[in-house]
Amino acid sequence: MRPDVKLRNYKISKLQNRSRGYILITLMLFITLLAMAAVAVLPEIVHQIQRDREEEMIHRAVGYSRAIRKYYRNSAAIRRALKNWKTPTSNAFCASATRTRSRAKTSS
Repeated sequence: MRPDVKLRNYKISKLQNRSRGYILITLMLFITLLAMAAVAVLPEIVHQIQRDREEEMIHRAVGYSRAIRKYYRNSAAIRRALKNWKTPTSNAFCASATRTRSRAKTSS
């Protein structure tokens, strides 16, 4: 083997080691910058999540409020209907049904 071939291979491998170190440093710098950006944005993300939760709670509260209002509105209508409701015998249908039942009892 010739001595200059060894030297040439040594120089190439030495350059490859240097480029590996450069890539490693660049990668570490990139990861550091990425971590710093994430730390800078993290409070805003946490704040946005809190706002989303509050918005969902408000949405649910509005739904509950509507349901309660509807319940009271309907129950007031039911109370009025019950208040205005007369005895079953005064109703024409019920009166005829009562007459039919009383005829059935007397004939048997």
